[in-house]
Amino acid sequence: MFHPEVFIVATPYVQSQRLVIGVQQIRVGSIDLPRDWLPTISKSVTDSIDDAQLNLQFDRVEAGDGVLVLNGRLVSAHR
Repeated sequence: MFHPEVFIVATPYVQSQRLVIGVQQIRVGSIDLPRDWLPTISKSVTDSIDDAQLNLQFDRVEAGDGVLVLNGRLVSAHR
């Protein structure tokens, strides 16, 4: 079986109390995925987070030194 290494560079940020993931680079083995694919992949990841976290609002996100800090709140399902 072939199991290539996958390298992903992404930046998380908060926009309108949503956690958004901006994918900047994806490499599979020695092949970089085309840059014009990245906005679609970023949207797919962000939409998946929204679908899984329907009752969360985010205030801030910080990433650094191997740590990801998310700050937010659980909100009522009745908005």
